[in-house]
Amino acid sequence: MNPFQTLRFAFGGLAANKVRSALTMLGVLIGVAAVILLLAVGNGSSQAVKDSIEKLGTNALTVSSGSGFGGSRAGSANGTKPLTVEDARALADPSAAPHIESVAPEVTTSQTALHEGTSHTVGQVVGTYPAYFKASNSKVAKGDYFSSDDVLASRKVAVIGSTTAADLFGTADPVGRKMVLGGTPFTVVGVLSAKGGTGFQDPDDVVVAPLPTVQNAFTGFGSVGQILVRPRRRTGGPTGEGRLVAGDLELDPVGHQVLRGGRPVSLSPTEFKLLAYLMTHADRVVSKMQILEHVWAYDFGGDLSIVESYISYVRRKVDSGADGAKLIHTVRGIGYVLRRPQI
Repeated sequence: MNPFQTLRFAFGGLAANKVRSALTMLGVLIGVAAVILLLAVGNGSSQAVKDSIEKLGTNALTVSSGSGFGGSRAGSANGTKPLTVEDARALADPSAAPHIESVAPEVTTSQTALHEGTSHTVGQVVGTYPAYFKASNSKVAKGDYFSSDDVLASRKVAVIGSTTAADLFGTADPVGRKMVLGGTPFTVVGVLSAKGGTGFQDPDDVVVAPLPTVQNAFTGFGSVGQILVRPRRRTGGPTGEGRLVAGDLELDPVGHQVLRGGRPVSLSPTEFKLLAYLMTHADRVVSKMQILEHVWAYDFGGDLSIVESYISYVRRKVDSGADGAKLIHTVRGIGYVLRRPQI
């Protein structure tokens, strides 16, 4: 039987049983459409989950107190301690945790905001550090973030979400305007880009302010709710178990030992933390404020002059009498840099 006869026979069979042929084709169409629909729903759900994770921050870890399912009472019964700023400071210690880039402790509460007679209950008021914005993938659409200096000075400044801005300020630009949050006046310095959400809590209904400001006004200086940690992206090959190397300078955070040209260098705990921070940021200029917040943490009561003093101490011990090149350099008007010697 040639192909022409095969086709004629097939069309003849279809014409002889029109209803059955139509129902068969309808079943095939429904089956194919169902498969396409299921694939589309599955891919859409997968993309929605990925988008939600990206909104939370794709390179961030959340550290919470291990209270278990029983809540705070169960945690107390099991001897679990709440998180504190001291825990965040320990995680930010470059000598103890060289693979952590930034740490942001958080306290959260809910308050009512007022502006020129307009009232709005903010779903989430977050007290934290500037590192929170990058770790949580929170980008500013208008204005700017608050700074480390705002944290150290406990300034009453805030970055607000797009929902909060729309409900409280309407079409006006909130940046530079004042609002009263829970009875405390705040100046809006920035508005976050909209994240969107389909859950019960609107991620854009938020006010983010310096940690000590929120603690002083609302939550008190006790425990923190959680700590947001951003790990450092790994660059280059390993030089040992956590060992940092810059030319003939070696720092072992595990053994708490420093060698320059094979010669032991005796450093105090603070000097060791300072050198570890400089070495983890080798060939990059770091400001005095960055050093202060990472080595001494935000609740340190001193000023930037202590950074200059400790840089002098470390430079004297590490560079003085060394056969190799000077490693720690001052960048006037900006900060300091530990430069690896050129080979």
